[in-house]
Amino acid sequence: MVRTKGDLCGLTVRTEAVYGEVNANGASAYAGTTLTLSDGGEATREGIQGCGSRVDVDSMVISTSAGYSATFNMVRDQDWEDWIERAVGGLSGVQRELPSFDTAVRVDPSTIHLWTGCRVNTLGISAASVGAKLEFSVSTMARWHTKTPFADSDGTAITLDTVPIPTGIPITFNRPWEYSTDGSQFHRIPAKAFSLSISNNLSADPGVSDDDGTGYGLEAGEGSAAQDCTITLDLTITSKDNTWDDLRMALTDGMTFRTVIDGHTVTLTGCSLGLAGPDRSQGQYDETIAVTALDITVV
Repeated sequence: MVRTKGDLCGLTVRTEAVYGEVNANGASAYAGTTLTLSDGGEATREGIQGCGSRVDVDSMVISTSAGYSATFNMVRDQDWEDWIERAVGGLSGVQRELPSFDTAVRVDPSTIHLWTGCRVNTLGISAASVGAKLEFSVSTMARWHTKTPFADSDGTAITLDTVPIPTGIPITFNRPWEYSTDGSQFHRIPAKAFSLSISNNLSADPGVSDDDGTGYGLEAGEGSAAQDCTITLDLTITSKDNTWDDLRMALTDGMTFRTVIDGHTVTLTGCSLGLAGPDRSQGQYDETIAVTALDITVV
């Protein structure tokens, strides 16, 4: 049977209490209507040398890595801000530790894939035009990847709950971005499109798939840790005057940018601008405001 539209279903997420273990006392939440899903896992194999032969007689798995990348939309009033919390550790700003979580995705009517021990490596939120649906993108590093029937790395069965699918209008780009050079007086930015990105540069802490000596290595078996957190914002506007040239060339920093997404105010602080100006031409042209921020909050 061929794949059809609708086979790929939404992301469901459950926060873990212990890294890499499905929280039996927790509840899964619908976390987005999946548009694309890519499996980021790999297996590292080594050959087993045969006696008196130039070819290997067999091979063995040394270690595996796990993770996924996905793009998705979210319905209004669907707690989209939880993805910011997963990406930076909290809504009050970048935290030292990131939460781990499980992710389940149905890929056809009879098959669900499950990743445990997930942490956000990168998160993106973007809109291609004013009024367009927001597109979320996430890449994760995970401890373990399985599919129905679910089993942990040691063979233990895993049970998940059923999550209702929300209905309604997707979140759209319908509020302007604003900026301030002093943190008090804000100016409206007539952005035509935007892209917000958070990167954690995760590093893996290896472990084993089980403790009986028969397993293999897991790239993130003991965990994953966030390194540098990079927050960037690109705003596309129709070039009208020298405002952004002046701010760029004055090496202005300490700026604040903010917008409202589905009733929540997103604020970027400690912002500075990239120096590159627009590609100018005769007549109307666009320019990109490239912003790097030190922190992000959501209220």
